[in-house]
Amino acid sequence: MAGVRDILTKWLGDEPSTPPAKINRKYPDAGDVVMAYVPSPESPNRPGTHLRPALVLHVREHYDPREQKKTLLLQVVPARDIKGERQRAHQFELSDRDAYSHAGLRKPAQFNMRERVIVPWSPKYRSS
Repeated sequence: MAGVRDILTKWLGDEPSTPPAKINRKYPDAGDVVMAYVPSPESPNRPGTHLRPALVLHVREHYDPREQKKTLLLQVVPARDIKGERQRAHQFELSDRDAYSHAGLRKPAQFNMRERVIVPWSPKYRSS
């Protein structure tokens, strides 16, 4: 889970050009790109139909009294394919090969910061 924060630092020249070692953490952190079944706007309480990369903006712990356990909630922005449209102020793209591969993506992606979604960090919503 390489972070976008790391990529931006690399672009700004504050870091050596070699990619960082893989971070082994149990839970994602803000700035990480994760694979998740991101819910659609039509069904916000159900996992999405397919795995897609998502940029983690915020992580918080939530206690569910019905299940009597704590869960992590991630605020994420799902990645979209770049369609050649003009980039707007609320969007950013990872189109440079080094940048998107450093983030763990297989192809260029666009993140629309207006498409924020809350995703529980549970097996139902994430890749194994």
